[in-house]
Amino acid sequence: LMGTISKKVEKEDAKVVLVTGDKDFCQLVSDKVTLLDTMKNKITGIAEVKEKYGVSPERVIDVFALAGDAVDNIPGVKGIGEKTAVSLISKFGSLDELFQNLEDVSKRQKTLIEEKKEDAILSKELVTIKTDVDIETSLEKFKYDGFDNDKLREIFQELEFKNLFRELGDEDISGH
Repeated sequence: LMGTISKKVEKEDAKVVLVTGDKDFCQLVSDKVTLLDTMKNKITGIAEVKEKYGVSPERVIDVFALAGDAVDNIPGVKGIGEKTAVSLISKFGSLDELFQNLEDVSKRQKTLIEEKKEDAILSKELVTIKTDVDIETSLEKFKYDGFDNDKLREIFQELEFKNLFRELGDEDISGH
């Protein structure tokens, strides 16, 4: 949903900030889409993706497809790590171009890739964030007009968030 919404809103000429620490979302970064990792207080744009992965955002999925990701159960090509994947995708431009030019890689890499080509193809599919989910959305749905203090009071009281309740200017969560 985040991928689809970001692409639709981006087409409405708006700036999009995706709040996530998930590296897979690097593939969506563009001149209008950035990532915000609130845990690390870090903003990721095109330059940061290129600096970290050595490739443009649209090629990050090719790097991940080769290198895999144990955390997300993405197999990749066993024996090809992230540095090698970055090097290969930087050199060839894409996974498909790499497959078509295996005679230009080391014998070891060629063997690994040939043996696990299907894993790389599956991995690319698994790491690709869908941007075409059939949902109705518009920029207007994301318009922010400030907090609904009455609704917040109700929620904070129900959940007994005393400090947050006080930040709304109320002294006592019990309503006194």
